Amino acid sequence: MGGWFSLANIPHAFVDSYGFCGRILIAKPDITQAPACRENQSMSVLQAFIFTLRTILTTRPIASTLILAVVLYGFFYPAAYKSQVASQLPIVVVDQDQSPLSRNIIAKVSLLRAVNIVQQTSNFAEAEQLIKQQQADAIFLIPSHLESHVVRGQNSGLALYLSGAYLIRTREIGNGLASGIKASIAEQLTPLLQTAHLEPSLALYEYPLYNPLGGYGSYIFPAVAALIVQQTLLLGVSFLIVSLKQQQFKFNLINLTGITLACSLIGVLSCLYYFGFVYWYQDYPRDANLPALLLATPIFVLAVVSVSLWLGSIFDRPERPAQVLTFMSVPFFFLTGASWPLAAMPQWMSFGAWLIPSTAGVQQFIQLNQMHASLADIGTNLLILMVIAIVFSILAYQRLTRQQPS
Repeated sequence: MGGWFSLANIPHAFVDSYGFCGRILIAKPDITQAPACRENQSMSVLQAFIFTLRTILTTRPIASTLILAVVLYGFFYPAAYKSQVASQLPIVVVDQDQSPLSRNIIAKVSLLRAVNIVQQTSNFAEAEQLIKQQQADAIFLIPSHLESHVVRGQNSGLALYLSGAYLIRTREIGNGLASGIKASIAEQLTPLLQTAHLEPSLALYEYPLYNPLGGYGSYIFPAVAALIVQQTLLLGVSFLIVSLKQQQFKFNLINLTGITLACSLIGVLSCLYYFGFVYWYQDYPRDANLPALLLATPIFVLAVVSVSLWLGSIFDRPERPAQVLTFMSVPFFFLTGASWPLAAMPQWMSFGAWLIPSTAGVQQFIQLNQMHASLADIGTNLLILMVIAIVFSILAYQRLTRQQPS
């Protein structure tokens, strides 16, 4: 291989499969390492299968994408979310009431793990300045006459001003303050209610069903795992096809079947690595329907491989897949509906999202791995993936067999 290169060489580099590695070193494409292809060589399906696996394992850019990247992402991606929940987030408290109730609220809030009170003031403008200087993430405003308003049952006017730049951090601040405020107000008002012979309202307890920790890692990685497998397959398989085209490889139904089976085997093993070992090692919530998962995984992988073969028939140079597909990871993730509901997107966008295998794949794997869904629950997703696999297999076959060397 021609050595290792940084992102500065991106026009000639095979970049990281998911698009977020930043400084990770990447390999320069070198298709000369692949086993030589004889144009008119006749192979059986098994021979094409073995030839493809050998080509993948002996071509470093392809092996690093389809195998090494998959293994590394099982540790690299979850590492950023190891703590699961944000803690000790800086906030400013603006206490304009200066009452026993407001002091009690501040005392309760200061005990919370989620937040850290960096300053307490009665001047809202001073708190705003701290936000602008990025010394705090939120302002908690306790307005004047709070205690009297609460006793009379009026709107208290408590306000929380959050920075929209960090959605997860602001969510933790909001949840933490809500629990502290409820505990403080209940502590202050319960004696008054008992004196008036009134019963305090029933407490409300919330129990997350599928994400007990309420952690970001437990939410994001199950959605991203299938997308990582998709992106590595799209890059690696399309790179493989372009390389074979440049070596004048003869594509026919038998050869393409062997190639598809070999690439699908790697994709299935990648999925099982994430859904099995990584889920266990990272201790993500799991309640898998194993028989349904073993059926759904090959269908998803076959759909992705079919799209990859079709893309490989379109690209003209080995580095083209990296240039086109690497930065599509983020749009593909948003189109899965995991971060924003598809129903809330424009109709043309939500419809087009189903043409990408990861949309149906992410949804079905979350249900299968964490909710013990049945095949009936994911039937629509499976049908969509089967249609994608059939349509793109036909398109790839037509293009590749027409591009035979003369």
